[in-house]
Amino acid sequence: MFGRKFNRTEFLDHLSHQRRNGNFTVLQNCSASGENKAAGPLIQATDEWIYGTIGTGGEHDKGTIFRINRDGHFETVYSFDGTHGTFPNGWLVQANDGDFYGTTQDDGVTSYGTIFKLTATHQFTIVHNFSGDSDGAFPRNLVLGSDGNLYGTSLRLNIKGGGVLFRLTPSGQFTVLHNFDSGQSSPGDVPVALVQHTNGLLYGDTANETRGMDADGPTYSTFYSYNLGLPPFVTYLGSYGRIGTQVDLLGEHFTTDSRVFFNGVRAQIVALAPTYMTVVIPNGATTGWITVTTAAGTLKSGRKFVIRP
Repeated sequence: MFGRKFNRTEFLDHLSHQRRNGNFTVLQNCSASGENKAAGPLIQATDEWIYGTIGTGGEHDKGTIFRINRDGHFETVYSFDGTHGTFPNGWLVQANDGDFYGTTQDDGVTSYGTIFKLTATHQFTIVHNFSGDSDGAFPRNLVLGSDGNLYGTSLRLNIKGGGVLFRLTPSGQFTVLHNFDSGQSSPGDVPVALVQHTNGLLYGDTANETRGMDADGPTYSTFYSYNLGLPPFVTYLGSYGRIGTQVDLLGEHFTTDSRVFFNGVRAQIVALAPTYMTVVIPNGATTGWITVTTAAGTLKSGRKFVIRP
């Protein structure tokens, strides 16, 4: 699966073949004495390793960051020690400079959780300690916005008691964008998930309920959007590719008149729908931005696409 890209038909055929033949391989068993309780989804990084976090275990039994390659070689990259956070509880995000960002739910300087950075050379630093005050407490997942900033949520404790939506710049500037209200008639609190749609808007949901005007009435969780005026963009499936292989793109307003460029080199479109296309990485392409011209304007990828030899 890692050696080539599949179009939709080939991919479904491949999955069907895998199911029919029972081709399942365990690459790593996480032991109770070392690594257990995987804490978030895996990401495929630009160095061709798969990275993730584990909520407990490690040198201090406070959780770890790990990586594993396609052959099953497993490495612990960092062990949390409490002072720098405990229980990494979201997924890692790799920024355009190759650095990884993530969150821990507990501990740090104030015991309310942290945002950390792991460089491409695996140097670890804390970029924000949550105070349990105006910035909330117990952060969740991060997303890389189309403007290059990181966005995320903290679950609890703020000026309204219900958590916050925040932004973190690459330089480390932290800004609260929205305070969730834990009050009876509020539109939900405890924000637990966040994504950015290719239209530029942020979308998320809340774990705790909102109650209508009737205090004894039913309660509901909420799904919300937040418009920061971030630019629409295209995103791609797979973190890297090689000349001549196929890449799937997601976006909006794709038509037969659309043109796709890998760092300025035009690519061939082999499958097309209004929000989806498959393209072939062209000869001469180098690592850089993917751009797509549409009737609504030119869309740019939120991250640089890496060309592998």
